[in-house]
Amino acid sequence: YKGIPLAAGVAAALARRAPHLPISYAYNRKEAKDHGEGGDLVGAPLIGKRVLLVDDVISAGTAIRESAKILTRAQATLVAACVALD
Repeated sequence: YKGIPLAAGVAAALARRAPHLPISYAYNRKEAKDHGEGGDLVGAPLIGKRVLLVDDVISAGTAIRESAKILTRAQATLVAACVALD
């Protein structure tokens, strides 16, 4: 999961720049879990949240479309997507 440090780093940078905003992060599991907490996501609850989607690769946009569906099921609002470049 190379995206986890990327999400954590972006969240930390945003929190430093906007300390008055409640910044958190979550990421999707490779496979949905049907025991314990279960679900597709790990991390902060997303119900009613506005979400910035951060990805490390983009080609056809498939991952972003799939993530948008997961966010909709989680009752979150996708407001922007960005791709981290090195």
